Amino acid sequence: MIARLLVVILALLLVVTSSGSLRAQGTIRGVVLDSLFARGPLAGATVMLQGAPQTAVSDKFGRFVLRDVPAGRYQVAFFHPILDSLEISAAPIAVDVRDGAAVPVTLGMPSVARVAAALCGTGLETSTGVVFGVVRDAERAMPLDSVEIGVHWYVATFEQGALRESRAAVRTRSASDGRYVLCGVPNDVATTLVAERGAQRTGDLQISLADGDLARRDLLVSLSDTAARRTPLIIVDTLAPTAPPGSARLRVRVVDARGRVVSGALVGVRGSRASATTDADGRVFLTRLPSGSQSLLVRKVGQEPVQQVVGLRPGTDVEATVLLDRRISVLPTVAVTGRAVNKTRLDQDIDRRVKAGFGYLYDEKAVRRATSSLSFWATVPGVRVVNDGFDALPIMRDGRGDMCVPNILFDGTLISNIGAWELRTYLVGSRRMEVYPYAGTRPAEFPQGIDCGVIAIWSR
Repeated sequence: MIARLLVVILALLLVVTSSGSLRAQGTIRGVVLDSLFARGPLAGATVMLQGAPQTAVSDKFGRFVLRDVPAGRYQVAFFHPILDSLEISAAPIAVDVRDGAAVPVTLGMPSVARVAAALCGTGLETSTGVVFGVVRDAERAMPLDSVEIGVHWYVATFEQGALRESRAAVRTRSASDGRYVLCGVPNDVATTLVAERGAQRTGDLQISLADGDLARRDLLVSLSDTAARRTPLIIVDTLAPTAPPGSARLRVRVVDARGRVVSGALVGVRGSRASATTDADGRVFLTRLPSGSQSLLVRKVGQEPVQQVVGLRPGTDVEATVLLDRRISVLPTVAVTGRAVNKTRLDQDIDRRVKAGFGYLYDEKAVRRATSSLSFWATVPGVRVVNDGFDALPIMRDGRGDMCVPNILFDGTLISNIGAWELRTYLVGSRRMEVYPYAGTRPAEFPQGIDCGVIAIWSR
């Protein structure tokens, strides 16, 4: 028994001695960075070596480790679904691996110039970017071809001493695999993205490149939901026909930067009549929504409003979390005394427009009344209120004298396709409001919208 134990111990010593004589192999440690979209670590990237079987997947911090790499020279490359969607690859990096050593490597996305050239066939012009993505149907999530996708924005110009705004746009159509690319999209102004296939469309989706160069926006267009169809804005002697209720449902949770729930926030989907206020758990449940990509709007007094694109499907509950993380700074009240006050340019412009006798000016107290009581609008000359069974909206007259939905301006920007609940959200916290109840009384310097009157809301 003792002799057999001695033999086993001797064999183990021989194994250990033999293993120790083997050379320790090298290690490659690194990080994958996304300088195009996330502008930070890239998770889920598959890292591999050319000529070796080792692979690794980057974690949420973009980190990866390739172990037991024999000494030699290698090319390190990575793949990611983002690169697949762009149909380009990142350039590999050469590394020299030595036995027993760890080699640091930093991998990154291709340059913006290379991506823009691959997508648009040319480089980017100053202050422009590229919006791309895939359009699918909201019913089966299958790629859709022949979808017309457009981005529009407003350009301000001075003509004969007056500021005028005109609408500009870029458009394209989706390919057979649902892919689309929009080049020349400005990255220094607010823009609106819309996708249409026949009479079916998405909501008006506000997008901002925020001085960036690339943005991916995958879209859903419902082919069956009648609530997701285009509707005319004006018809004779009545309001535009309201879209029938949709079948999509949305559960929303609103939190702040620390993850705490936000109660009392107004939540709604642009272009629909659905809105609600978050409960004590920061949640709302919206029903009868149009399917497809829609714009979710969340507002609360004291916080900057947030718009977020959500993909809604017919007959399906969709969940979304919205982060309200930017508080509007409110300065303490300061009493100022003096013999004269110099008016701002905005004050002067408002005085000039109102004194011309074409409109009416309402102060902060009146604006607060307008947010809480529909009866306020009944006191405004030339304005009527029509209730459609779900909500009510002030209406005016167009150039032919027919009833129409007014143009809504917020701090000088035209807000399209607005609902009654959303009008109230823009009024919350605003300081004053101009009302021009007829198309013929609309000031020429205002953005050119539909043939109707104007409600101009000012937060300052």
